Amino acid sequence: MPLHADSPLRHPAYRHGNWEYSLRLPHSPLSPGVARGIVRLVLDRYSLDELGDRAQLLASELATNCYLHAPGPARLRLSWEDGVVRMSMWDTGRTLPGVAERPAPAGAGAGRGLRLVAAYADDWGGAGTHSARTVSASTARSCGASCTADRAVQSAAVSTSRRASTAPDARPVTV
Repeated sequence: MPLHADSPLRHPAYRHGNWEYSLRLPHSPLSPGVARGIVRLVLDRYSLDELGDRAQLLASELATNCYLHAPGPARLRLSWEDGVVRMSMWDTGRTLPGVAERPAPAGAGAGRGLRLVAAYADDWGGAGTHSARTVSASTARSCGASCTADRAVQSAAVSTSRRASTAPDARPVTV
């Protein structure tokens, strides 16, 4: 298959192969800002700055959700595989988050985070056990028409592998 100019395989990030970073975040109001900064730094270093704004928003909202709704530390996992940036936040929360049925009232200081995640992520969801939960979101590079079919195949493969790798005691979130 020939490589087209707008093919994601020509992007500098592919020269480094797949990668993954993990960061422990303390239960602190500073953690969402740290998560944003780390995501920006990593994506800039891998020349994925076009994903920076969306990925920072997703990281910030996921980290804020951990801080507001879990009693302990959190862990950010940021990875790149097959043209997709994935991030997940693990925390000690015992209930799975969900998007509120109604939008938050004007002026409310909370209640919009997962609506933003749902709106800006290409894919997102979560799973939990009796003692912890993980919420994940992903975003992909935009590419021209030449790689749209490849992205659909990759997305189907990721969905299949995600279903196969769900732990027996995990409860997937359907959004």
